[in-house]
Amino acid sequence: CDWSSDVCSSDLEAVEEATAEESGRLHNVTKQQIITLFSHGNSVESISEQLNVPVSTVQLVIDNYFEADAN
Repeated sequence: CDWSSDVCSSDLEAVEEATAEESGRLHNVTKQQIITLFSHGNSVESISEQLNVPVSTVQLVIDNYFEADAN
């Protein structure tokens, strides 16, 4: 932990793990809605508001989609 910072890296890892778990619980239909809305030009924030899903989760779904697509 870097005490000169307000946030510890271990705290960030815990948030990332929680977000990943949350994303894993998202129904496939919701994941598809996120990708569809994003592909139609909606911002991450807009998708978050429309689907009532945290911004971090929307971003994670999008990142995972493009990561899987690249492989």
